[in-house]
Amino acid sequence: MTRPLDPPIGGASPRSPAGGLLERKQHILRSLRHAFGCEAAFISRFDGGQRVFDTVDGHYSAFGKGFAAGACGPLDESFCYRVAQGYAPRLVRDARLEPAFAKLNSKFEPPIGLHLSVPIRLTSGVTYGMLCLFGTAPRGDVTGRDLALVTLTADLLAQDIEDSFDAHFSDLALRLTDALDNGAVRFLLQPVVTLPERHTVGYELLSRFPATLGSTEDIFRLSRFLGVIAPMEARIAAKAREVLARLPREAKLSINFSVSTIETLDLSGIFPSHERGRVIIEITEHERVSNYDSFSTALNRLRGMGFRVAIDDVGAGYSTFRHVVQLRPDIIKMDRSLIAGIDQSRERGSLASALLDYSRENGVTLVAEGIETGDELAALEAIGVKRVQGYLTGAPRPLDEVLL
Repeated sequence: MTRPLDPPIGGASPRSPAGGLLERKQHILRSLRHAFGCEAAFISRFDGGQRVFDTVDGHYSAFGKGFAAGACGPLDESFCYRVAQGYAPRLVRDARLEPAFAKLNSKFEPPIGLHLSVPIRLTSGVTYGMLCLFGTAPRGDVTGRDLALVTLTADLLAQDIEDSFDAHFSDLALRLTDALDNGAVRFLLQPVVTLPERHTVGYELLSRFPATLGSTEDIFRLSRFLGVIAPMEARIAAKAREVLARLPREAKLSINFSVSTIETLDLSGIFPSHERGRVIIEITEHERVSNYDSFSTALNRLRGMGFRVAIDDVGAGYSTFRHVVQLRPDIIKMDRSLIAGIDQSRERGSLASALLDYSRENGVTLVAEGIETGDELAALEAIGVKRVQGYLTGAPRPLDEVLL
C-alpha cells in the first residue's frame, strides 16, 4: 500500500549523526506521511500527565495552531493514551467506527479516518511517547505489514533517542545517586495535625535535591525515564527507617513511592515488622497504574504486612478518583487545588464534603493538604475535616528540628 520512502536527506541514513536527532525525526515523519498519503504525522512525548507534540509534520485543520512542536494537552484526552493503554488497536483504518475513539473524534471536523499509532518504548520499559500518523480519509488498504514498518521505525527512534541522551543521562543518574549517598539531599518533615486540637499525629517525609540537579518533580520524572526510580526510592526508604526510629512512638510517617517501586521494591526488608504499622505508603500521581488488578494485589500484600496505604494529591490529576475507587486506600489526601479558596467556593466545599462522606462511609481517613490561610482552615473545620497538613499548621522543617 505504501509508496517507497523518500531518499535520506543528503545521502545520510535516518540514524546517522548528520543533521542531528531533530532532523532525523523530521525526515522520518515526512517520509512516512508521504508513503501513507496522510495529512499529518507526529512524535509525541509523555510528560507528567501531558501529551506533548515533540516533532510534527503536515497539518490538520481541526487542531489549528495546537498542532505544533511543543504544544501539549491532557494525556488522557488523547488518542495516544487510548492506544498506549491498549484500549484501542494500533492500526485503525476508520477511527469514526472505533468505540475507544468515538468521544474524542466527535470533537474534530473533519473527523479522523486512518489512525496508526505505535508506542516508542525505551529499554528501561518506559514509554517515551508515540509515533503517530493520521488522515481524514478511511483507509481499508492499510495492512499489518504497514503497521510492522511503523513499529520498526518506532523501535529505531527509541534507540536514537536513547543514544542521543545516554552520556548526559548516565552522568545525571550517577549524580542523583551520589547526592543521596553523600548526604547532599535535604530531608524535611511536615506535620499532619488534628482539628480542632491541632495535635500532631504524624509527618510526611519530603526530599529536596541540590538545585543544580533541577526541581524535585523534574528529578523524579527523570529518574523514571532513566529506570533508576526504584533504587533511588529504596535509598529514601532506608532514610525513612532511620527517621521513624527517632520519632515519637505514636507518630506515623508518610513516604511517597511511585507505582513501579511499590510493585518491585521489598519494603518488608527495609522496615522491621514492629514498625510497619507506623509507615504510610503514599501513591504518587506521577506514574500511571497500567494494571489495577496486579497493583491492587501488591498493595494488599503490603497491607497484610502491616503497612497502610494513602493516595496523594486526590483531585489534582487524571486518575486519582479512579485510584480511590479501585485501590481502596486507608487514607485519602485531598490536593491543594481543591483547598485553595475553599472558603469562597461553594463548588470546592461541596466536593470536599463529598470526599468526607465517602471517607466516613468506607472507613477511610481524609487529610486536607496545602492549608495556607485561616479562612481555608475554618471552612474545612466547618465541613467536618479532622486532619490537615499545610504551611499554616506546620511548615516542613529539617530533621534535626523535629526528631528526638
